[in-house]
Amino acid sequence: MAKPLSYTEFIALAQKHYNKGGDSYVECWDEKVFNEFVKDFRPIYKTSALKMFRDNYDIEKDEAAAMRWYAGEGVYDE
Repeated sequence: MAKPLSYTEFIALAQKHYNKGGDSYVECWDEKVFNEFVKDFRPIYKTSALKMFRDNYDIEKDEAAAMRWYAGEGVYDE
């Protein structure tokens, strides 16, 4: 059975996936934030951490695309 990740293990995994959504966890989550998340929501396992990184990466891609569109690089449908 899988065991929940510790803060150190979570950050190490986020660092491995830094350019795939782990960056904001490395940059913004300290041990206190991690512990509060675990307490308020659920333990974090490797599979759930990887999903968190993927979801974050998708949001980052969407935000970057929106910024390009707003900067005039978008195509207007009329």
